[in-house]
Amino acid sequence: MISKGKFVSIINALKEAHDLQNEIDELMRNAKENIENDFMNAAGIMICHEGIVIELLSDMFDDKCETISWWIYDTDYGKSGTEIFDKEGNVLHDLKTAEDLYDYIANC
Repeated sequence: MISKGKFVSIINALKEAHDLQNEIDELMRNAKENIENDFMNAAGIMICHEGIVIELLSDMFDDKCETISWWIYDTDYGKSGTEIFDKEGNVLHDLKTAEDLYDYIANC
């Protein structure tokens, strides 16, 4: 297992690359001369191995429930819908930050 600091650093680097891709996509969509490139994807001009890194982190933590990929993709890096509920609908954990995510998966 890796340290919490290293894990958070990796997640933050992924988030920064993700946010940059979104900013570039938005700039391209809003460019006046961008009629032909309406569906430009910034990932095509960046070196980004997000999927590989997520897979490696998941393997390192034996993340059988795919919590890491859920947190990155479904909650958009903890921006929304970060709660984990029990069968009765009670909030068990709220994974708002990469630190919260680390604590949760390290103790599963």
